[in-house]
Amino acid sequence: MLTSLIGAGVGVLGSVAGAIGSASQMKKARQNLADQRTKNQTWYDKEYNTDYTQRADAQAVLNKTKEMADANRRRARNMGVVAGATDEAVAMENEASNDMVSNTMGAINQSADAYKQNIQGQYRQTEQNLDNAEYQSRIAQANQIAAAGAQAGQAGAGIIGSIFDKK
Repeated sequence: MLTSLIGAGVGVLGSVAGAIGSASQMKKARQNLADQRTKNQTWYDKEYNTDYTQRADAQAVLNKTKEMADANRRRARNMGVVAGATDEAVAMENEASNDMVSNTMGAINQSADAYKQNIQGQYRQTEQNLDNAEYQSRIAQANQIAAAGAQAGQAGAGIIGSIFDKK
């Protein structure tokens, strides 16, 4: 009888120790998820609020377009002087150059909108993945608690059973 009681007691202690260890690991896992969530938010805030027109690729396109527009204006001005083009012709060429720059800025702004939508999509997907991971960890913890409770209950029943069997 004493051996049965000791064995059952060890079983209960083992279940409790397992539950405590599992809870500690679950706490670390949830902290990791919280850290990932913070990193994702920081990344989103930085990327979403960045001025897209200041990116190197956008600046390169804009600078190249401005250079082309300036070259067109110089050529129109020089042709006006050399060939005797009218002021209206030079003005039309300047307007075309301005339109080219304006259209380029419009395209850059469209790219910026698409970029922001992509950032939002990535952010939402990462948040969904983190939500799913947290949900799964909560299910795992609930299952571990249920298993530990069942083991403790079986051990307790064994103790009580061995006490009554001896009487």
